[in-house]
Amino acid sequence: MIFCALICLLANAQETARQVTWRFDDTASLGGHTTKVLGHPKVIETPMGRAIAFNGVDDALFADVHPLAGAETWTWEMIFKPDADGGVEQRIFHLQSIDPATGEDVPQERML
Repeated sequence: MIFCALICLLANAQETARQVTWRFDDTASLGGHTTKVLGHPKVIETPMGRAIAFNGVDDALFADVHPLAGAETWTWEMIFKPDADGGVEQRIFHLQSIDPATGEDVPQERML
């Protein structure tokens, strides 16, 4: 089981500097945006506060907003604990842009 205790995305937008923090401590929303939940990720208590536990196979949270849209620079901070017996390539975060006209992934705009 993989859990993310905290992810901070600090974005410096083109017009004005602003900080945006997305905490992974609620499955219903991320960064104030409603999520689509796949599988059964669950909120757990950790020594550092609430976090979300993912099973590493088919649990996921999707938000219809790209947290880095318009950012020139950013800092990404994460505390996580991958399973010792988990898969070789445990992906813990995936950002992908989607073309609004086609609904398809935009090539070369993926971060894992």
